[in-house]
Amino acid sequence: MALLLLFKELLDEFGLGNRLIALTIDHNLSCSKEYVNSVHNWICQRQINHEILEWQHAPLQTAIEEKARAARYKLLTDYCRNNRIPRVFVAHHAKDQAETVFMHLMRGSSLRGLGGMRPVSQYNGIDIVRPLLSVDPQDLKDTLRRFNQPYMTDADNLSDQFERVRWRRMITQNREINVCNMAKSAQNLQNIETQIEEAAQKFISANVIALSFPNQKFLELMPVVAQTVLKLLINKVRNNALPCSYRVVEKIYDQVKDANFLATTANGCLIRRANAGMITILREGQRKRDKGANEI
Repeated sequence: MALLLLFKELLDEFGLGNRLIALTIDHNLSCSKEYVNSVHNWICQRQINHEILEWQHAPLQTAIEEKARAARYKLLTDYCRNNRIPRVFVAHHAKDQAETVFMHLMRGSSLRGLGGMRPVSQYNGIDIVRPLLSVDPQDLKDTLRRFNQPYMTDADNLSDQFERVRWRRMITQNREINVCNMAKSAQNLQNIETQIEEAAQKFISANVIALSFPNQKFLELMPVVAQTVLKLLINKVRNNALPCSYRVVEKIYDQVKDANFLATTANGCLIRRANAGMITILREGQRKRDKGANEI
């Protein structure tokens, strides 16, 4: 609601308030009807266009949070695609970012995971924009007071059944955790990742021909840059149909740098040593699998 009202205030200054569309997902879970009805009334009172998108599903027993998230983004982006809307803005704030970083930290995530949510990402061809990642949630509550806007707390946000809620409670109870500083740290890690990707793209532009590259020059790269090269090329071969995780890329890199490396497969790709000290990445099925290729 805070994000929505800030956008309305901004767009009204330029006479564009009527172009704003609010989207609410009815997950058909627990108290979602009560939540959706209240939000609908608030938004209509503000004379903002509002659409309710409903998630139809069978009873859920496991991975409820993950399934709901996937459904939510699909509904949002499908609506945008069908209505030629290029981007959707969501209201993740600094505390959400801190929760995400802690979750990824405990999973042993790569640099990308430790960087948390991105200010702009893509899903289903639609830009997902998060303009509030550095904002303390208390500031958003203050914003709601300025607009005389009530708000609700979803009961599911208090349930220890969900991992994110458990981290949220830990953060709230520990006053030494500064979520805005954590959001800044996540941004710093994102900046480092950007520099790594730029170095990887520079290597690709200078050395990759027909998805082949010189092994010696490749091994001279910093490991994290070399692994990013592999990830980018594998994703290109697969046309991003099945993005390659960094854990898989790390395993491939460890094999490629072995002097006895011949070939391996991952994410539907064949990575093999070719003639003249080259490494080639092919889509599986283009050529017969090399003898000795190890499936990851």
